[in-house]
Amino acid sequence: MLTVVGSLAVASAGPRVTPTPPKKMPPPKKEPPKADRHWRVFEKDKQCFADNSADACPPQPAGKPAPPCNPPVPTKYECPKNVTLPVNVIQRAGATECFVDYGPMDCPAGARCNPPPPRKLACP
Repeated sequence: MLTVVGSLAVASAGPRVTPTPPKKMPPPKKEPPKADRHWRVFEKDKQCFADNSADACPPQPAGKPAPPCNPPVPTKYECPKNVTLPVNVIQRAGATECFVDYGPMDCPAGARCNPPPPRKLACP
């Protein structure tokens, strides 16, 4: 507040206003992918990384020229325990969790297959 006394202006402190701290916003909700996502998790110099260049640069059909591709650099990833690296990780379309991708299973004709159980890992 400003008060004028003769030719002198005097400022006085008005009521103190304590600012309201900003509200913490919840982290944005991750939407499940619309297509399968793939990573290759590997170890280099005692650190683990996730590489998704397979999704960034998909193979082209035979006879078609491959367009230029600049895949993202691998990202740091917490080394999974009790997993032999490198390992392929997949997040299925519409899913929110990631699992080890064991790839296609081949069973001899007439034999019963016993695939490994799903192994959940953190999504890169």
